[in-house]
Amino acid sequence: MQRLTSTEREPYLKFVQDMIGIAYADIGLPAAQDILAKYPVWYMAENLTACWLAKETAYGTKMCLCGHDGSRAGKLSICDVLRTLSKATGFYAEVSGKVEAMAAEMALPKVLVWHAQTVLGKPITALDIYRYRREITGLGRVVKVMIGTPNL
Repeated sequence: MQRLTSTEREPYLKFVQDMIGIAYADIGLPAAQDILAKYPVWYMAENLTACWLAKETAYGTKMCLCGHDGSRAGKLSICDVLRTLSKATGFYAEVSGKVEAMAAEMALPKVLVWHAQTVLGKPITALDIYRYRREITGLGRVVKVMIGTPNL
């Protein structure tokens, strides 16, 4: 996966939006302007089958949205990035659904719920030592698990 700088991202916007649309078909797609403004760090698969959008925080790089072209190669690229970056210090993500299941299958490191609350800086409701419920604008109350190794 290659990291795209702000000047390199613009030509890929429609492509990235399409891939995120495939991955998030069940819950809706953020507007293109929101993608550029909210997620300034982009990682693209070398074969252009997958992408991760992220943002820098006080705790490292938060991987926020992933997308793929629907192909097996694209889905495997998502797994490869999860496996690599979640084990690198300073990379983390909140996951649920299919991505949470993939992370569990790969035995990726989970963040304890009280550390997740520190990282998020938002109110959450602990469901166990890793899973929590929180409010996300546009989605309502969702259950998440934080994976990776944020800088604590």
